[in-house]
Amino acid sequence: MFCDPCSCRATGGHVGSQGDRSLIRTPYLLAVWLGMSALLPSRSGAETVAPPSKAEVEAIERSVVLPREAEELEKYSRHFASVGDTTHRVIRGIYFLGDGPGVFITAAEQLPVVFDGGCNVITVEYDALSGSLLEVSCNGDA
Repeated sequence: MFCDPCSCRATGGHVGSQGDRSLIRTPYLLAVWLGMSALLPSRSGAETVAPPSKAEVEAIERSVVLPREAEELEKYSRHFASVGDTTHRVIRGIYFLGDGPGVFITAAEQLPVVFDGGCNVITVEYDALSGSLLEVSCNGDA
């Protein structure tokens, strides 16, 4: 339906045009989209992965054998987080010198990231399901 120039100016557009109906449909479609997206699984299983327990961290610390070039375990700041997903949880430990000794359990996104450093930075990976160490290694040197 078209309007004459007077009514178009008064209403700001064509009365009964597709533009008017699309304004009504937009909130409806947005509500449907939001409702459907709530039913979809999370994009990352990591959001629901349990953090390492104190017992798991203690098991790692008991079983880890540091590389020959490394300092004593107690000199490192040791940060632990769960990575992976709910079907295969791995606990990653980042040990590094210079931040003061201690043990910290954190979210995976908050683990320290260091690309070099030799044995000043050590990566430890532990399979939480099997209870076995997967990796204990010094970082490379830049």
